Amino acid sequence: MLFNRFKTLIAVTCVLCAAAATSFAQPESALADRIERGDRKAALEMIARNAPVNSTQPDGTTPLHWAVYRVDEELVKGPQRWNPGDIGRFMLFFGPVSSVFDITTYLVMWFVFGANSAEHQTLFQSGWFIEGLMTQTLVVHMIRTQKIPFIQSRPGNALLVMTGLIMAAGIFIPMGPVAHYFKLQALPLSYFPILAVILASYMVLTQGMKRYYTRRFGWQ
Repeated sequence: MLFNRFKTLIAVTCVLCAAAATSFAQPESALADRIERGDRKAALEMIARNAPVNSTQPDGTTPLHWAVYRVDEELVKGPQRWNPGDIGRFMLFFGPVSSVFDITTYLVMWFVFGANSAEHQTLFQSGWFIEGLMTQTLVVHMIRTQKIPFIQSRPGNALLVMTGLIMAAGIFIPMGPVAHYFKLQALPLSYFPILAVILASYMVLTQGMKRYYTRRFGWQ
């Protein structure tokens, strides 16, 4: 009996020593480093060995930060300079792009769908609501990276899921049973192919403006 207890004590001690050796052999930021590099297999193995998920990299970034967000590598190679003066210039260049497609939507609703009287104001508001919500959701992806979003730079899963949920809710509100609560109404199905063209054109023009802006002022 005493011998069996002694063997058990030795086994537990060996396990604890191995865990401690693993912990000391790897830097505190090892888990965050692997998730940042996208090494999913190694990260899962570390988590299975109870690696601390609250450990930090030298700049304070934790594994959880990298798990929910992906950022272009060049943006994290070194500190970024924060210049509030750039905000006004950025708005001056990119704000009118959004306005162009707002006005395009107004014209489509007015001339194509006949929403040009007080009796059809709910139809007009529905068309504007969906287009405005879609463009303002997509612009998050357009300006988060200098690259082509979704193709050259893929955002984190959390951001993708939230984008999908917001866009789905934006379509459901005017098209579903709650539309009258918001003074909206269902749109004809022919609206959505036109919407797709508007959104695609918005993304192309925004990407073009982004390239021009980057060549002239840089991007950070």
